Amino acid sequence: MRRALFVAIVALAGGALGGCKLSSDPKLKEHVATAHADMTKLRAATEAFVQKNGRCPTAKEVERVPDPWGRPYIVVCPGQKGHVADVVSKGADGDVGTTDDVRSWDD
Repeated sequence: MRRALFVAIVALAGGALGGCKLSSDPKLKEHVATAHADMTKLRAATEAFVQKNGRCPTAKEVERVPDPWGRPYIVVCPGQKGHVADVVSKGADGDVGTTDDVRSWDD
């Protein structure tokens, strides 16, 4: 009984505090599609740079446009799953490591 009450209170508090921001973004699908297209280009440019120079480029060495939410993309070298490099957008909430992140290795 206490556990069920605790779960209900947590669920209500989450809803009262705003819940998930993703459901309120009317352009979410468009933003995610734009982010994936940007990340494909940035990953290709980064991988070419790494192949030529043997290191991950700085922000000034590879052109980086802001993500659809106006923040810089994060470039990670080496990447996940065998990629030379990966790219991450912090998503709508602006925090890295949350469920709304858009990641190049999720294509």
